[in-house]
Amino acid sequence: MRRSFILGLVITLACCGCSRTPPPPPAPKITPEVSARQAIEMYDANQDGKIDAREVLECPGLADARERIDSNKDGAIDAQEIAARINYWINSGTITIDGSAEVYRNGAPLAGAEVIFVPEEFLGPDFLICQGKTNDLGEAYVSGVMGVGLYPGIYRIRISKREGGTETLPAKFNSETELGIEISDDIFRPTGIIRIEL
Repeated sequence: MRRSFILGLVITLACCGCSRTPPPPPAPKITPEVSARQAIEMYDANQDGKIDAREVLECPGLADARERIDSNKDGAIDAQEIAARINYWINSGTITIDGSAEVYRNGAPLAGAEVIFVPEEFLGPDFLICQGKTNDLGEAYVSGVMGVGLYPGIYRIRISKREGGTETLPAKFNSETELGIEISDDIFRPTGIIRIEL
């Protein structure tokens, strides 16, 4: 009888022990209509209620996503269309997406570079800066959300490579970046890897 009790206790403790698999990160809190309105306020320079093909260049990530967001194909994106895209991310059920990236400079892999994905402010405080560093093949794993990837969203990409404390890349790739991307599960990339050409 006593032996059975001890065996049962051991099995119970084993089943209640710590799992080796970390829990998935929580989904970010975001209100699509609020974020969409903020995006318009930030980038609608002529205040006509939409972000046109010229204005969208101030937000490289939205420029990357423009064709997917512009549902009526009028060449501009409005708050309703942006909110619809954010709702897609929420309803897709995808919490994070793998942030594998390859960085090339003049056609050659760029080693030792910091790869930083900065979420647009209008997404809200739950969206985190995600980063990684390229290896000799120019490959980097960009992560920030509990170390497992990136939330679907709109990001600016900053690539920095310093030597002796001095930035070696032009500002258009880092401090004044012109690089941006939408991260979403419905964007086809043949290798599943984000390729960045400088």
